[in-house]
Amino acid sequence: MITHQNFAQFLLAALLGSPQNRLPAKLVLHNTAACELELGPRGTRLLFLNRHDHLPGHLVTN
Repeated sequence: MITHQNFAQFLLAALLGSPQNRLPAKLVLHNTAACELELGPRGTRLLFLNRHDHLPGHLVTN
């Protein structure tokens, strides 16, 4: 799914069962960053968050 940062924050909170106001205040997702979650019968597991290693440093923005 491709989305904007604010929606991604709400979606992550919902999928991880955390209220939006309990997410880290400085959770900033960089442009083109990837997050991977595993949805399973025992719940949701966060595999990685804000991965942007496909970009050189000067292209990382938020």
